[in-house]
Amino acid sequence: MNNAPASPPPQRPWALYLGLGLSTGSLLLLQVFLTRVFSVLYHSSFAFLAISLTFLGLGSAGIIAYLAGTRRDITRNPAGLAKSGILFALLMVAGFVALVAIDQAIMRRFAGTWPPLLWQLLRVVTASLCMLPAAFAAGMLISLTLRRYVSRVNRLYCCDLLGAGAGCLLALPLMNWVGGDQGIF
Repeated sequence: MNNAPASPPPQRPWALYLGLGLSTGSLLLLQVFLTRVFSVLYHSSFAFLAISLTFLGLGSAGIIAYLAGTRRDITRNPAGLAKSGILFALLMVAGFVALVAIDQAIMRRFAGTWPPLLWQLLRVVTASLCMLPAAFAAGMLISLTLRRYVSRVNRLYCCDLLGAGAGCLLALPLMNWVGGDQGIF
């Protein structure tokens, strides 16, 4: 039995669908770029560990949105969805800036003084922690959107998949344009 609250129709349904599609597209681009950047910065096996740890934020945001929603309706205010989207964008940029700055500081401080495996592990964990808030914000945005507009979940899921597919299709051309591994350095 579905005990979700009835969702009001959005004032601009096209904006809701476009916003979700763009958010999931940028999330997929983030994941592909992180895989590429982490593969360059770290040993390739550490890169996939970092991606897994970073995107733990998506699942944890869904769980928190569900648990918070059972206590009180956190989805009543549609401005909260827009704030989540803006927060995701800001945290994504801040995470990349922090990742590069902290990684360079770790390399200057620990390269050659610690065993290579230990300072590589420190770099991976630090990079994961830098990107975790952006993944959490994206997960919260998607969870709150699906929870608020549960009656439109079929269309929202379609936009989710179309956005993610567009993100995948744009990944290689954008990497060529930005410069791949040189794009953030």
